[in-house]
This record gives sequence, C-alpha cells and structure tokens, in this order.
Amino acid sequence: MDNKKENVSHTEKKKNNGFFKGMAVGMLSAVLLMAVLAGCSGISSLIGPGSDYKNQVKESSAEASETAENKSSKSSTGETTKAVYGKYKPVSPQLTDEVIEKIDTLMQLVDYYYLYDYDEDEMIDAIYKAVMESLGDPYSLYYTEDEYNSFLESSSGSYCGIGVVVQQNVQTGIVTAVRPYENCPGYEAGIRPGDLIIAVNGTEITGMDLNAAVALIRGEEGTTVTITLQRDEEVFDVEVTRRQIDVETVTYRMLEDNIGYIQVDEFDEVTAKQFSAALDALTAQGMEALIVDIRNNPGGLLNVVVDMLDEILPEGIIVSVKDKNGVAQEYKSDAETILNVPMAVLINGNSASASEIFAGAVQDYGVGTLVGTTTFGKGIVQTIFSLNDGTGLKLTIEDYYLPSGKSIHQVGVSPDVEIDLPDELKVYVTIPEDQDTQLQKAIEILKEQK
Repeated sequence: MDNKKENVSHTEKKKNNGFFKGMAVGMLSAVLLMAVLAGCSGISSLIGPGSDYKNQVKESSAEASETAENKSSKSSTGETTKAVYGKYKPVSPQLTDEVIEKIDTLMQLVDYYYLYDYDEDEMIDAIYKAVMESLGDPYSLYYTEDEYNSFLESSSGSYCGIGVVVQQNVQTGIVTAVRPYENCPGYEAGIRPGDLIIAVNGTEITGMDLNAAVALIRGEEGTTVTITLQRDEEVFDVEVTRRQIDVETVTYRMLEDNIGYIQVDEFDEVTAKQFSAALDALTAQGMEALIVDIRNNPGGLLNVVVDMLDEILPEGIIVSVKDKNGVAQEYKSDAETILNVPMAVLINGNSASASEIFAGAVQDYGVGTLVGTTTFGKGIVQTIFSLNDGTGLKLTIEDYYLPSGKSIHQVGVSPDVEIDLPDELKVYVTIPEDQDTQLQKAIEILKEQK
C-alpha cells in the first residue's frame, strides 16, 4: 500500500488545450493481463498477476482486497493487445468525436473561468476513473501510473511498505487491516487485525479505490507514514517507518500426532513454490495428516492456486471460467502428485477468491474437510490491461465455477463443520493454539480419520 512517487502538486494551474493526451483508450496500446479478482476485496480484486506481464495473468482477491501494500493463472498464451482488440468493434468515430469535443469545451470553460487552481493531470485521471465508475461495478477500475505500479509490485511478494494485508468492503468503502505480518513495521507500530484504516497522512481513504489507498501507504524505504486507525470506538494515529517487505506467504510446522500445519496468507508469485517446499518438509518429518489454514486470505494469483491444487487433487477440473458469450476455459489437475493423507482446511468470512477456489475444489473432490465459517463469496473474473502510458485498466469479464460447476459468487463456500472463533480472539495475529477453536476442531477431526 505504498507509493514511491509524490502526488502531483495541486498548486500549479496548467493551461494546455491539448489536454487529452490520448483520452480515447483505443489510442493506447495494451498488453492483456488476465486476473480473477476476488475483491476483497473482498477483490481483489483479482486472482492476481505474475511477473511476466506480457503473458495472460488471472487473479482473484476479496472485496477489492489487496495487501497493505495490497493484493488478484499466469498462462503461457501471451495474447498481444492487437489480437485482443481485434475481437471487439471499435468505438464509433462519431461518438468519440462528440465526447472529445464536449470534454474539450468543458475544459476550456474551466480553464478560462474557474476561480481556483487545479491540476490538469488529476482532472484527466478523474475522467478515466469516471468512465469505469459509470459501470456500477466495484471491481472494474482505472489505475493511474502510481496505482498500477503499486498493484504490480504487490503481487511479486516483495515491496517497500508496512507489511499489512488489507481488505475493502465494496459496499461501505471501509478498509480493514486483515493480517499485519509479525516482525514487519505495521505490526510493530501497533496495527492489529480488525483495525479500520481511516486515513493515510491525513487523507481519508474510506471509499477511495483500494489500489490508490495502497499507493499512499507505500513509499521509499526509511520514510514514515501516519496511519489513522479506528479500533472499536477509539480513533488514533500510528507512525510507521516503511521498509522492504519480503513476504513469506507460507508458514508451516508439525503439530501433535504428526499433523502438519500450513498457513497460506495469500497467493502471490512465490506462494506455490513455498507451499510445495512446506509439503516436502512436513512429509520428510513423517506427516500423517495435514491442516491448510487459509483464514483471512484475500486471494491472489489464479495460476498459483491452480499449481497448489495440482499437488493435492486427483486428475480433473480444478476451476473453470466462462465469459458473457458462453466461451469457457478449464484449468485441470494432471494428478502427477496427489496428497495421500487426511486433510482439513480452515476458512472464514475473509477467505476470498483464490482461497475459495482452493477450499471449494478440496470440498468438491472430497479430499479434505472444511472447518470454520462461510467464505467471502467472490466468484467473478477481471482482466487487467496494461496501457502503454504506464496506466492500467481492470474489467470484469468472466464468472468462475468450482469443479462441481457451482458458482460461489455472493454465496461463498460453506464449511463441512461450522465453528466460529470467540470474538476476543479475532483480533489476534497469532491465536494461541490451545484457544483456537477452529484449529482444535480440525485436529480432532483428523485424529479420527488417521
């Protein structure tokens, strides 16, 4: 959620009648990045892009969710912009001319009569954002250059920021700290799960696009950022010093009775490799059962969750997507590796998008027991276009379906065994093992299945 570039000054008035600078999107070439966002944010928003942005990337997140520093299958198709635009009818030249002429008239009137200083670049960005907002879809967005760079950086697993995973409620616009990473600046400054992030350096972020909020929180290493939090009825500020964050998205350990435990915080570029290493390490230690904890996981890269499920599922469909024309694409497991021990998956209402694909596939194949509460419920797909001026565009383009063919959008994945945490424990980053009612239930179930 951090930004390495300063915001444009609002004090200098720009007078330039050629303000369009490529107003028509069709004038900008783009590289297609596919992304299944689960919003969080609730979304991220996407199942999430990988590092090769010339290839298709699908991403999923919750409620426009990203990590505080934000957070949305890298396929090998690598479609180019030309091929993509070739599928669609161009915008009517007459309509384009009318729109450009009217906006130019408005801008000239503003330039000549408006009393106060204004920033032309900011106004143009607002025009682009308004086009997307008119769709009434919280997951379809225009990204400024800073916002887009922040988005790309956040999915790489390494960035300069405060180390907090956040989600945004798409109905209220409220941004919540979901998981502050221990030993990272945000946690050390006092940010805890469930804290509402009200403002960044005095700028209110409620209702702001999550990527824009993330960009405000990010910044140069060693610089400070003031985060305004609300915890219950108390509102207070914390000063956080930014530093380089190399996210360990997967942690693991062996529990009692040789029950392995793997916690997955998000599905980033590094996650599949870390998950595979965790499985190998626990297997070498004599693992006889496995718990995968994806509570509070807002989602991430589609190719990553597909790769992870490919390690544990039998041969078959992992997830499928379908566009408005009914064109479907399936992602499958090749069954080269299959997990042969009993498994439980911990889920809750902040498990979204890619997390729901993981949980839903495990449930559909009957290879594990879901324990916890119903997941977030984001089952739609977005596409990210990288425009050649450094900005980006995200559009909802597909629904996704579990192996059973079920859509979980606005419904979520229901647990096999429903059990909640005590309210007083929901603010803990690390819940004491003996007090974690969901974890203890999973252990109990696996002991019976061993």
